[in-house]
Amino acid sequence: MKKIFTLIAVAAMAISANAQEKYIIQKDFVPSKGQVVEATTSTTITFSDDPGWKASNPADGGFVNQKDYIAGVTGTQNPKDGGYDSGASAGSAYKPASKNLPNAGVYYKVKASQAGAFELALKVGGGKNFYICNADDGSALANTDIKGVAEGGDLTLDDSYLWSGDGEMLVTFNAEANKSYYIFCTGSKLTFFGYTFTSATGIESVKASVNTANGETYNLAGQKVDASAKGLVIKNGKKMIQK
Repeated sequence: MKKIFTLIAVAAMAISANAQEKYIIQKDFVPSKGQVVEATTSTTITFSDDPGWKASNPADGGFVNQKDYIAGVTGTQNPKDGGYDSGASAGSAYKPASKNLPNAGVYYKVKASQAGAFELALKVGGGKNFYICNADDGSALANTDIKGVAEGGDLTLDDSYLWSGDGEMLVTFNAEANKSYYIFCTGSKLTFFGYTFTSATGIESVKASVNTANGETYNLAGQKVDASAKGLVIKNGKKMIQK
């Protein structure tokens, strides 16, 4: 039985390694206004046309630095929907009811050519509303569909889209194929360090590899985790999100 489990784990990790793609902001990178980056094989990221993009690196030895992220970027203007007025973003901040996506200030758009999960490395200010929105219609993803984890443990996004914590964190959400998603904080210049993208195809492959593992729970790297582990997991041969 031990040999069988070893083979399952090796197969799952090998498949997952091919399914995961990582984009890491490099030292001294400062995006140009509206720059689109072919970040990984399957994903692109668009930086908004903020007039003052600049480096904003993670803390040495801090939470995201320990996850291999070495540099970051931020801007100078809060995201709003009215363009620019005398060099500053003008208009209104996003509201879920109005679906008024920003066209000025600091925001990011990510897109994947296949369905999967983004794990974003960010620095979020306390007391700021955080949104991930569908670019097609401006609708905000449900707060329960967005997961966060920081140095102190799991974070919760409440009904008003406020995190239970702030600072450096990893934020996870599921993305449909060929759909763009806006990522931003109202009243804040959201700092971005990079992301990991795991394709749904890879998840299904890992699921098949661990399907006979007697009901154990696995993460997306094919590693066995506690049955109560939060986030995207594979359990009893099924992909699910545990809250």
